[in-house]
Amino acid sequence: MRAITTNCGFLALFQNELAASVNIPVFSSSLMQVPLVYLMLKPSQKVGIITIHSRSLTQRHLSSVGADKVPHVILGTEGGKEFSRVILDDELELDIEKARGDLVRVARRMKSDHPR
Repeated sequence: MRAITTNCGFLALFQNELAASVNIPVFSSSLMQVPLVYLMLKPSQKVGIITIHSRSLTQRHLSSVGADKVPHVILGTEGGKEFSRVILDDELELDIEKARGDLVRVARRMKSDHPR
């Protein structure tokens, strides 16, 4: 089987156009998993979404992949020391441990601030 995938959640905006333009499955964004994940949760729970920049991830991105009606919480890594800075500034080297630390801090904050 063949398919096309991307590595940027923000490409969700182009899911329908990409899928319509080729004859193989297209997975433009990890946000496509949000409805699936929600089905695995208790009705009282929300899907947690960690993104590189929380204000840039809009309802339009979510609606493009059918995730807009799913209860969710969005937090970004923009306050971290490594991950957002390196990716958004298009730097060539990423310190994996520092980036992991940024992501873990956001996940812990999400769990603490939004326990559902």
